[in-house]
Amino acid sequence: MDYICCHLPSALNLQISGLQASVKRLSGELVELKQHLEHYDKIQELTQMLQESHSSLVSTNERLLQELDQVRAQHQAEVEQLHWSYKELKKTLALFPGSPRDARPTSPPRAL
Repeated sequence: MDYICCHLPSALNLQISGLQASVKRLSGELVELKQHLEHYDKIQELTQMLQESHSSLVSTNERLLQELDQVRAQHQAEVEQLHWSYKELKKTLALFPGSPRDARPTSPPRAL
């Protein structure tokens, strides 16, 4: 019985020391896990921002492409109108054979 009484405190101390070491190790792991969680949250936030930015860029790109198509169509219509006007001018000038040669256009205007 004396043997148990004498060795019990040192066994308990050893067990307590082991548990304290485990608590310290687990506390360190907990700190690391919290840091990983913070990094994960930041990555998630950045991912969300990038997705929103990408979506906005795609939307803007589509709108700009539509505007470009409209401007091209308008430009094409203006070029066609210019050519039609030139042809009509040539027809009108042909009706007046005595008109000065310098006043007659020699080539259609070029579109830009």
